[in-house]
Amino acid sequence: MDTSAPVPSAKGKRYPAPVDRGELNRSMVSLLLSVTTLVATCCELALLSDDREVVARNIHRAKKSYATALRRAGRLSFSVEDVRAFESRTIRLESLISKLEQRHKVQSSGDGFTGASRVQEVRSDFRPWDS
Repeated sequence: MDTSAPVPSAKGKRYPAPVDRGELNRSMVSLLLSVTTLVATCCELALLSDDREVVARNIHRAKKSYATALRRAGRLSFSVEDVRAFESRTIRLESLISKLEQRHKVQSSGDGFTGASRVQEVRSDFRPWDS
């Protein structure tokens, strides 16, 4: 039987096919794992940015996404492998959020970053034609 086709009722109305709860749960777990990976990747990219607004915005979005992921995870059934994957990804995400917050505090205090801005300083001082 095709479960994707609408099911006709006795009065001729069509209703959506019944939902396989197990498949829905597996899809939601997969989505949750993908979202946590994506948020962690966005945090890593934010660590490369010297723009205060970008860093602040990414901290806010990462925290919001992390809180949503934790809320949604409480409603799902995880396999043992999925629990391990989710825990490792959330630990990584917590670490990245913490790094972003520390970096934001350093940057907002006026100390600056030692990353990309330092590379630009070195590049601007390098003048091979002067030798």
